Amino acid sequence: MKISLLTDAPKHNLALMKISAWHKANGDDVMINAPVFPSDYKYASILFERNINKFIADKQGGPAIENSILEQDFEYIGIDQDQESVDIGNKRALSAEPQLF
Repeated sequence: MKISLLTDAPKHNLALMKISAWHKANGDDVMINAPVFPSDYKYASILFERNINKFIADKQGGPAIENSILEQDFEYIGIDQDQESVDIGNKRALSAEPQLF
């Protein structure tokens, strides 16, 4: 299964790191901030209210989404160490090049 993780976070996003770890443990391919990446399921973690309509995703959450909580399946898994090592603020991460984790 191909999973796309979208965020407006300028740095690492703990919720997406957990979601990424869970999907990788289940054999899925995970990409971050690649909205044109053909995927089977998209998650969006939105920090700022002004960005609520920015992402088209199957599941949205984050501080900008009222009553948003991380699903229990994801909450108790560790984080994706590969994603943690990526500096989301660097030029490569912000380019149009999707990143496979």
